[in-house]
Amino acid sequence: MIKQEYLEFGTTTYTEKTRAVIKIQDGCDNFCSYCIIPFARGRVRSRKIEEIVKEVEAIAKLGIKEVVLTGIHIASYGKDFDEKIELIDLLEEINKVSGIERIRLRIY
Repeated sequence: MIKQEYLEFGTTTYTEKTRAVIKIQDGCDNFCSYCIIPFARGRVRSRKIEEIVKEVEAIAKLGIKEVVLTGIHIASYGKDFDEKIELIDLLEEINKVSGIERIRLRIY
């Protein structure tokens, strides 16, 4: 199996003046019998923490106080990395960003 890194597409969706939506993960490895996502979107691919934090810092500089982290199966965030990184690690890093007051989690 070929391991693919998440492609940085760098587009943030701004839903309101105070909220930005950031995709942190795509794909799924569960292969549930009723679901086509692993075939349509591929295996789990996570964005690097450094890239996400850099994006969140830029968002905070614009005065946006809330970020919504989204993906197909965000509980699998970091599963595809060689080092042990999980969703909580990402949340802790984003929580350190000055100006961000709320972090929400949303799945598709």
